[in-house]
Amino acid sequence: MKQTTSGFTIVELLITIVVIGIIASITLLSFSNVQVRANDAVIRQGARQIEIALVRWVMETGLKPLAGNGSSAVVSNDTCPGIDAVSNGNGWAASGQYTCSVEDLLYARNLLPFEYMSRNMPANNKVIDSTNKRINFMLYPCAGAAGVTANKWVLYWALVQPSSTETSNLNASITECGNTPRRDTYGMRAAKIIQL
Repeated sequence: MKQTTSGFTIVELLITIVVIGIIASITLLSFSNVQVRANDAVIRQGARQIEIALVRWVMETGLKPLAGNGSSAVVSNDTCPGIDAVSNGNGWAASGQYTCSVEDLLYARNLLPFEYMSRNMPANNKVIDSTNKRINFMLYPCAGAAGVTANKWVLYWALVQPSSTETSNLNASITECGNTPRRDTYGMRAAKIIQL
């Protein structure tokens, strides 16, 4: 009597391994896209929170959020010393970018948590500053000092996959704000004009 052995052939094993590899790669691609969309959703929500905090800050202080480039000392009496409407400051909004940032002003009034923009947001690999921090937000007065008196500001934020509407809004905001080609958006891919 002949004894038969059963088992898989090499071809069957190779086909199984290839199928598992294809399924794994599809799963990984799907997961990375979900993660990008989730991070972009957090950034969008962060931009909304920053807008609300800015409006409240202006209502509470009666001042303009002049901070950032040109600041010479930390927050004092709701202002950043060294900044005025002529130098108009601003730029990167996150704490640690300048001696006194917009985030520092909002934190000093308890309108945002400590380092909300720099620690509580997903890492932005597209825009990295000179200190290797990943930057997600910028704030500028529209058309420089004239924008300060007109109370129009533009908030930029970084997205990996902006929608076509967000791209249109970015271009419209740059044009409306009169910042073309005066300001570099440093790769920010969404924006909104804020009336303060």
